[in-house]
Amino acid sequence: MRSFTDTVFALPLKPRTALVTRDAEGWSEALATMGIRPVEDAAAESGPPDLVVAPAERIGAALRQAPPCLIVEGRRAGRGLRRRGYAVRRFLPLPDPVSPKVLLPLAKRQQLRYAVDRSPPSVAWKRLRNRLAIPLLAAGFPPPGRQLVAIGSRERGPPFLVAEASRRFELPLSPEWLLVPASGDALSRGTFHLFPPGQEDPEWVLKFARVPGYSESFDREERGLSLAAAAGGEVTRHAPRLIGRFTFEGLHASVESAALGQSLVGYLGSAASARDKLAAIDRIAGWAVAIARSTASEPDRLATERVRIRTEVLPRWTEYGASSAILDQVPPVPGVLQHNDLGSWNVVVDACDASRPSFTALDWESARPVGMPLWDLWYFLQDALACLDGVSGLSENDLARREAHAVRLFRGELQNSKILFEWTRRGVVACGIPDRAVGTLATLCFLDHGLSQSNREDAARRHGSQARALDMLWPSLARRWLDDPALGPGWDRWR
Repeated sequence: MRSFTDTVFALPLKPRTALVTRDAEGWSEALATMGIRPVEDAAAESGPPDLVVAPAERIGAALRQAPPCLIVEGRRAGRGLRRRGYAVRRFLPLPDPVSPKVLLPLAKRQQLRYAVDRSPPSVAWKRLRNRLAIPLLAAGFPPPGRQLVAIGSRERGPPFLVAEASRRFELPLSPEWLLVPASGDALSRGTFHLFPPGQEDPEWVLKFARVPGYSESFDREERGLSLAAAAGGEVTRHAPRLIGRFTFEGLHASVESAALGQSLVGYLGSAASARDKLAAIDRIAGWAVAIARSTASEPDRLATERVRIRTEVLPRWTEYGASSAILDQVPPVPGVLQHNDLGSWNVVVDACDASRPSFTALDWESARPVGMPLWDLWYFLQDALACLDGVSGLSENDLARREAHAVRLFRGELQNSKILFEWTRRGVVACGIPDRAVGTLATLCFLDHGLSQSNREDAARRHGSQARALDMLWPSLARRWLDDPALGPGWDRWR
C-alpha cells in the first residue's frame, strides 16, 4: 500500500465508496485494503460515490460526480474546488508524492515549522532553503515544479479519526494536526501529531491502522506501554504514556503522549558534531543496559522464552545449520524487560543539552516482559552506528551496504566497533553473563529478528493483503551471522 493514499484519513468523514478516475495510479487496490468499496460505474449507483480520486487534469470529470469528498493530485491540485463549495486543504508530499515521509500542510505555519525542525538536513544550504520556504508555504505557495495533493469536502471539520479521539478523550475539539503517512506495508500505522490551539509543539500522537479489523499492533503496544509504566524509574521516563484506544468503523486507533524532538535517524545524519552524536548514542545504550540491570529476574523466569525460541525460532533456521543445540549452550542468565524494536527510527531525541540529550523510545508493541539480555543493546547499536557512518536506507543497495557494515562492525573491523565492544562488556558485567554465553546470545538475537519480515507477511495475509512486507536487514544478516566463522555462537571479538 503506497503511503500517499493515507490522505484519505485527512477527510472529515470516512468514505465507504470511491471512484478512481483514469491516470490516478496506485489508488484502487489501496482503497480496497482500507475497506472502501471501489465504484466502477457511477451511473449504476443509487447516488454519487463518497469519494472521487483524480489527477488535476481530470478535475472536471471528478466534479461532475458531485461527490461529498475529493482527492486531487497534481501541480494544480485544489484549484476550482472552493468555487464549487468544497472546503480545501492542500499538501506538499515530501520527499516525493509516491512515498512521502510527511504531508506538509500549506498555509499552516505552526505545523510547517514543526515538520521542518523534526528532520533538518545535514547540508547547510538545504537547511537555509527550508527556512526560507516556510513563509512561502505558509502563504500557500509551493516550490516550483512540485506535485501537490489536495482534499476537498462538503463537510467541514477535522479528520474523522481526530474528531473521534477529541470526543472520546476530551482533547480540544479542533486541534491543529500534522499527518505523517505510514511507511511500509499495509499493516504499518499512520500518525497524526496533534497540537493544542496556539502551541508550537504537539501534545498528543494519534496512531491509526489502515486495514479494518487490524488490532494486533495496538494490543501489543498497550501491553508494552503497560510494562514500561509498571517498570517505573528510567523505563517510564523514556516511554510515551498511553491516553487510550478506540475503534471507528472497524479501524483501530490509539492516542498517546507526544515525544518532542527529532528522530534519532535524522539527528545522526544532521549537522550536529560527531561528539554530540556519540553522546546521544551512549545515552541510549546506557539506558538499555540500565533497563536490563534494573529489571533482571531469576533465570528460571526465562523458561517460557526458551521454549518459544526452541519451538518457533530455531526450526526455521535448520537449513542454515542452526539447531536446538545452540540454545543448550546458553547457561542460566537473567531475564530482562525487552523493548525488542529499539532501532534509531523508534527513538526521538531532544538535544537541547547536547552533553546529556533527552530521548523517548517509541513503539513498544514488540516488548517482552521477560526476554534475553543484551538483545536490545545489540539491536540498537548495530543500527545507530550504521546511521552514524552514513549507512542507512531501504533500497536493495542500501540493505546490502547495511549488511556489510553490520558484519564488519561485529568483526571489529570498523572504527566504531570499539563502541559496540565497550558497551557489550558493560552489559555483560551489568547482567552477570558468563563470557562463554555472549556469542550464543548474539546468535539467538539475530535469528529471532531474522524472522520479523516473514512474520509480518504472515500477519498481512491474515488480514487479506498479499503484498510483501518491507524488505528488512535482519533475514540476510542472520544468514551471514551463521555463515561467518568470525561470528556465530563463537563470537568473541567483543573481548
